[in-house]
Amino acid sequence: MTQTAKAALRAALQDWPTVTPEVDAFLQGLHWRIRQSVVLTYGQGYTHDQAAARLRVSPSTIAEDVGRAAEAWRQAAIRTFGTQKREGAG
Repeated sequence: MTQTAKAALRAALQDWPTVTPEVDAFLQGLHWRIRQSVVLTYGQGYTHDQAAARLRVSPSTIAEDVGRAAEAWRQAAIRTFGTQKREGAG
């Protein structure tokens, strides 16, 4: 998982609850808890601690869920665009 993928996913949710159909489809394809972790933190601005309390899990679980979502986002981009940009490459 890369910081770039997390930043891209965060950017895709910056206008939450208004998202593109592609972002909506991506979110719907995630496990419910991972989807909620991403929406709460990136879409609604919750901290990991706040999201964890809301979902009744640990903050580390939220961090893991967000990481899994970012990796899924990165993989979806690779499938869509057919290339993998190296971390740090301009």
